Amino acid sequence: MSGLDVSSGTKQRRFWDWKWLILGLVTLILLYQVLVPLFFLVFGSFKTVPPGHPDYLSLKLSLANYARAYGSAGFWQATQNSFIFAACVSTLAFIVGSFLAWITERSNTPLRKLIFLLAVVRVIMPGILITISWVLLLSPEIGILNQIFQRLFDLASPPFNIYSLAGMIWVETVEVIPLAFLLMAGTFRSMDPNLEEASLTCRTGVFATFRRVTLPLALPSILSVYILLFLRVIDAFEVPAIIGMPAGIHVYSTKIYLTATSAPADHGLAGAYAMTLLLLSAFLVSLYIRLTGEGARFVTITGKAYRPRAFDLGSWKYATCVSSLLLVFGTFGLAFFVIVWSSLLPFYQSPSWESFALVGLRNYHELWNYPFALNALKNSAILGLGSATVVMLLAALVSYIVVKTRLRGRALLDILAFSPIAIPGMTLALAVMWVYLVIPIPVYGTLWIIFLAYVTKYMDVSTRIMSASFKQLSNELEEASLVCRASWRRTFFVVLLPLLKPGFMAGWIWIIIHAFRELSIAMMLYYSGTEPISVAIFDLWEGGSYGVLAALGVVVFAIMSFLVTISKKISERFGVREA
Repeated sequence: MSGLDVSSGTKQRRFWDWKWLILGLVTLILLYQVLVPLFFLVFGSFKTVPPGHPDYLSLKLSLANYARAYGSAGFWQATQNSFIFAACVSTLAFIVGSFLAWITERSNTPLRKLIFLLAVVRVIMPGILITISWVLLLSPEIGILNQIFQRLFDLASPPFNIYSLAGMIWVETVEVIPLAFLLMAGTFRSMDPNLEEASLTCRTGVFATFRRVTLPLALPSILSVYILLFLRVIDAFEVPAIIGMPAGIHVYSTKIYLTATSAPADHGLAGAYAMTLLLLSAFLVSLYIRLTGEGARFVTITGKAYRPRAFDLGSWKYATCVSSLLLVFGTFGLAFFVIVWSSLLPFYQSPSWESFALVGLRNYHELWNYPFALNALKNSAILGLGSATVVMLLAALVSYIVVKTRLRGRALLDILAFSPIAIPGMTLALAVMWVYLVIPIPVYGTLWIIFLAYVTKYMDVSTRIMSASFKQLSNELEEASLVCRASWRRTFFVVLLPLLKPGFMAGWIWIIIHAFRELSIAMMLYYSGTEPISVAIFDLWEGGSYGVLAALGVVVFAIMSFLVTISKKISERFGVREA
């Protein structure tokens, strides 16, 4: 027994030593990745000289940048545009997303699985492609829908103008609907239907029950989802850059971008703009955390058996089916059709009998002989695969420490890992750029600087995915491995991590998809030769190469679809199955 005790004590000490070492390393990484850029952002916003200037690191601080920012009429116009843009988009996307979520999760509408699939597959397509497709549909000069309406109704001028605040709101709403749909689908799927059934028993109608019972029960989720949507839209860059900037309509993200990248760059003013956006985002995140923390007062899932009930809509189910399919097709189908159509034509034009004769694969052949596009594909693959792997490993280690141990400091680790949710992409890019303009680490102008920004950007969601996965694992598995004298390192990587494969793969694919979609960070940090896909598409759009741009978009969509399919197969193969 004494020998066993000594062995156990030795193994236990080694076990705790490994965890302390990893806690220290992961904490240092997160401190560097999160706090160092934020420090440079705050510090730089009070400096009147740019990064790299001999006096930049001095303690001579000034409020001059904030005075210039807040004293400018352009700032307040951008503030007004940002709030109108974010509020309208969040409201419209929430309404449409909630409708589709309720139809697919809580009704007996036909083709619910198809509607769900079509609503989710939109996430795979980069947002810049969706934006460009709607410009090709609604542009006053070349928009297909404008030309169709002018011919049908004999109109003298185009009925739609995408280059307006209303156009921006519409396109960004289309972009955000899938997020609202996924968030609200989870809420409706997990609600206990007992109260709804009681309402129906009292002969209250389906829609009255939805208004008086379902919505109040989902109130915390509704408010938190709305805040997340607002946070997502206030950080948007693709739509404001492609639609807003040509029309002279600026929001926070475009003001930061133009101020930081113009010649000469005004770093101090960009820092003041970025700090304003950061404080606004931090306030929204604090509201979100408070709302989710108070969600226990509205608990509808208990230890008792429950099964979400599908409402019988009667003859209305066909109307909801048709309306849902029209919504999905109108928000994604048209955009995807335009991209595919443009990729098959030598030059962009509306569908007609004459244009059908020109359909071919010329743009795809040209794409493979286009070094710029191929290099962008390679860069995005490196950034996506590399950042996804590193972030998910870090997230797994952080989540293990937070969920499975009682080590001091784990709460700080959790806060650090989640804090990037409050840092807008454009703000993070500006902060990271300043870090490596000052610190003599040779990553500025290389893929590494974009990679480091991605690692910070995607840490928040990945840790939440892995924390949820770790909570499903029993401690007995780890204890059994340690009893067999396996080291903690071997236990983690050989026993625990393979069991977390579905969650790990879900987060891994999520990061890759968003790395291919990301534009704001890449636009601020890329250099010649380091352009990822999103920047390449933006440059092709600026150059008028619509056919090659569309072909590149179709290829990216195919690659992302393949990766998602593989991830789904892995989850089905290694996930928990019902008996």
